[in-house]
Amino acid sequence: MCASAPFSNIKSQKIPIQAPYHAPHLFCQDDIEEILQTTSLESWAGYKATIPVVSSTSVKLADAPEFRSLLKSSLEQILLEPIRWEEIGKGLTQSLQRADFTAFRVIPIGSAAEQTVYSALSQEAPTKSSVSSEANGIPASTTQGDHIGRGKTSNIAICGMSGRFPDAEDNAAFWRILEQGLDVHKEVPPLHWDVKTHVDPTGQKKNTSATPYGCWLSNPAAFDARFFFMSPREGK
Repeated sequence: MCASAPFSNIKSQKIPIQAPYHAPHLFCQDDIEEILQTTSLESWAGYKATIPVVSSTSVKLADAPEFRSLLKSSLEQILLEPIRWEEIGKGLTQSLQRADFTAFRVIPIGSAAEQTVYSALSQEAPTKSSVSSEANGIPASTTQGDHIGRGKTSNIAICGMSGRFPDAEDNAAFWRILEQGLDVHKEVPPLHWDVKTHVDPTGQKKNTSATPYGCWLSNPAAFDARFFFMSPREGK
């Protein structure tokens, strides 16, 4: 944001705030109210939203009677609701067309997704309109026929994922454990080692564990140890 021309003369300070977004399994309405309560209602009343805000979920202009309501709606979208990139480009284009625009700029603020928005807008925008962006490496203007990057020659990676986890033989079972917040730790099965001879809570005996508990695979022998250049015994 600081590198963008409209903000180049504004002093800024970075603060170490890191948080997950679009995570309804981590946040709720109480969290949003707690954030908003850090400023009094009287203070919020002194502010007025002057720039139209497009919802990242409904892709419509935010309908908020006052600034605090707009912030609440924004927090709900950031913390609780999924973002729909494909719909954002269409919604923004419709809003700009209704305003009979001739040019617009994409200025990233706290995001690295400007190329995604820019690409969607440039594809949806009318030919007569120009598109400009302050993102590095993006041309200053383009028309409907232009695209970001070399889409026809770019490499595409199709990635998949599979795995086995403690008390979960596949990804879906593992996700259910996470959703339910289950603790699946238990005493070590005899297949791994004998609790009586290989556990010493005092830590004085050699080749022993300080605890008999852990999270264990149901069928460790199914692990392809040799693929990872390990012996079957090490894989257990």
